[in-house]
Amino acid sequence: MIDRTVGKIDETQGIATNNWVLRPAGDLVPTDEFPQAVAISPNGRYVAVANAGHGVHSILLVDLTDSQIVQRVTFPHPKAIFRGMAFSADGSKLYVTGGPTDVIREVTINPGETEPQTAREIPLRVISSAPPVDNPEQYAGTAELPDPVSDGVILYPGGLTLSPDGSRLWVSEILGNALAIVNPVSGEVERRIKVGLNPYDVTFDTKHAQAFVSLWGAGAVVVLNPTTGEATARLEVGAQPTGMALDADRDRLYVTCAHSDEVAIINTATREVLARVPVKPYADAPLGSAPTAVVVTPDGGTLYIACAGDNAVAAVTLNAARTHGQVTGRLPAGWYPTDIKRAANGRLLVCSARGTGSEQNGLPQRRYIPRTMIGLLQIIPAPTATDLARGLADVTSFNNWQLGTDVRFLSTGEPSPIPARVGGYSPIRYCVYVIKENRTYDQVFGELPQGRGEPSLTMFGRDVTPNQHRLAEQYVLLDNFYVNGTVSVDGHQWAKHASAGHALERGWGLNYSQRGPMLPGPLRQPATRLQPQLAGDAGIAYKVYNSSIKEGEDLKTTARVVDDLAGWTADGEMPQLLVIHLPNNHTQGTRTGSPTPRAMVAENDLAVGQLVEALSSSPFWNEMAIFICEDDAQDGPDHIDSHRSPALVIGPHVRRGIVDSTYYDQVAMLRTIELILGLQPLSVFDASAMPMWTVFGPEAKPERYQAVVPNQPLDEMNAAGAYGQAWCDAQDWATVDEQPWPEFNRILWAACMGEDAPLPVIRSTRYAMAVTVAGEDDDEE
Repeated sequence: MIDRTVGKIDETQGIATNNWVLRPAGDLVPTDEFPQAVAISPNGRYVAVANAGHGVHSILLVDLTDSQIVQRVTFPHPKAIFRGMAFSADGSKLYVTGGPTDVIREVTINPGETEPQTAREIPLRVISSAPPVDNPEQYAGTAELPDPVSDGVILYPGGLTLSPDGSRLWVSEILGNALAIVNPVSGEVERRIKVGLNPYDVTFDTKHAQAFVSLWGAGAVVVLNPTTGEATARLEVGAQPTGMALDADRDRLYVTCAHSDEVAIINTATREVLARVPVKPYADAPLGSAPTAVVVTPDGGTLYIACAGDNAVAAVTLNAARTHGQVTGRLPAGWYPTDIKRAANGRLLVCSARGTGSEQNGLPQRRYIPRTMIGLLQIIPAPTATDLARGLADVTSFNNWQLGTDVRFLSTGEPSPIPARVGGYSPIRYCVYVIKENRTYDQVFGELPQGRGEPSLTMFGRDVTPNQHRLAEQYVLLDNFYVNGTVSVDGHQWAKHASAGHALERGWGLNYSQRGPMLPGPLRQPATRLQPQLAGDAGIAYKVYNSSIKEGEDLKTTARVVDDLAGWTADGEMPQLLVIHLPNNHTQGTRTGSPTPRAMVAENDLAVGQLVEALSSSPFWNEMAIFICEDDAQDGPDHIDSHRSPALVIGPHVRRGIVDSTYYDQVAMLRTIELILGLQPLSVFDASAMPMWTVFGPEAKPERYQAVVPNQPLDEMNAAGAYGQAWCDAQDWATVDEQPWPEFNRILWAACMGEDAPLPVIRSTRYAMAVTVAGEDDDEE
């Protein structure tokens, strides 16, 4: 655990970026990228898997008699699918939502099909035949019902349910705040029903002639009359309600709440919430489990819940009255399970977005970071009590939950300045946390012979980043440090919140592949808070320095800190927590009028050097530690894993001149800061992370650092007609990561290594293969 590396070990096991073990239960069927949902055919023989990540979207049909894939229908860019899926009543068709493309796609089921199939499209961006049902604010809230044919309107169909008589599709339009009732034969949108903010799914209760709609963005379930569309009740259930499971015989509906880590129990006869059952790993666990889908056994006694954050299925045993329950077992899943269904003979079908982990991306056929993670379908035999007990023990061990929120201790044989408990004494009083952008370890430190680097992948070596090189060599070279996120949108959340939002995880791949917009900002926020917010609540002063990708901005940000430092020095006190964003190492590619990529990275390096020089020259230095990491590692290759990234820890209490190959990541860095400042963990992820014990020594050795000016000129501008310049000129650089891959990374490689420089063959990698999605071509997008 201490020195292992992140990544896929084989098709059955791996290590996630937060050092949790992936060893999923059952019969395993590799899927395509980021499976979002599963659906069982009416005859029970087949399960369909909807794969909708960054690469080629697809539907896979798996024969449950032998676990073989018997049909694959692809939707190359710019086509898209999402998570709503249902078979027709006779099983001949499969309907799937199109997410940001605002269509329903109809797939003809044809096991053994060898010729490519073009799925029929049913457009949703049309006026409904009947006037929309405009339910009042007491039920639907203040959410607007947009004009579906207006320019710029995107409805974003997410969930999809077949009506009880099999004649209509009920489609949840996430951005339309409505349900669209669609005739699949004619393709007509017959009616729209305003239901509230960001509907997720629909479940029909024919016994009581009603339908339930989970509102992803409103923390509520709305009850409808399915004949008239009129809302009759609104039930507050918990944060971000998602999947639902109906037990009609016992008048119960179970609703997973992804951002409050609980399952709500609803009495469908009285339409009241009876209880909220926690699914956290232990009683006082912080948030992070993210329950996202649920099934109930025929006897109504057990729930099985896909917990995306836990990489597990939780089993909840209900009491006899079905008014409450508790977690009594778990089953290991793949990385980030997104859906669960119950098949014949009690088998559980679970799809996991990232399978058994990521891989290195320094191969000749280089892959973008999300495409190094292939999804997984688990076919789990009906669990026994023994299976669930063993699974609970396994998941607890895999996720390092044994100690609850207690600190994970690693003895170095010496006293440590890092407290072994929250509130313990530390000689460190001030923490400076710097977040940079998008680099891998090999891009920056790959040339250093003392670490596990690959020199042929180094794009920003010592001539560009002399300060980071000197600091790594003077203090600690961390050659086994990983970012937890994949790209900047989730990377910044992991770096600041120690988790990522459920809606963000489900939707960013469709946005980053230029298929459509992000889901709304409030919806995609994490369940957990920012570290500065926790500091403020604890009475700890903090300051946050935000910035943008623009020539000279990193140096300006550092200058602001230096100016503030002068005032704090005069006052005799400074904030105990500084959070500083220095993003210019993202670069603007070969954009006209911008510095070259190497020049922007050099400016970023000088800003780091000047920041450390100023802080190490201040009267606060003896009680300070500086932590520096990237938000993500998406814009470059690394021969160990696509998430491995450069990181620095600097300060008087940090060890000197060593290489530390202990596994660390962003949440370990956050946990270390929290212990120094006396803060509780933000999430279940930093709670279970091992603090950076080995980085710190028992004695303080304060030394002033003097910044080095890089050999790379900071004012080197992109030449007219530089490789990829027209493409770079067309991009929006005001927002981080608005630039689609693979174009940007190819331009960076050409700008730094030469237009004709081939990607090298890496022989020192821990993997000797490139597993790609069949039919995938990096040139497609």
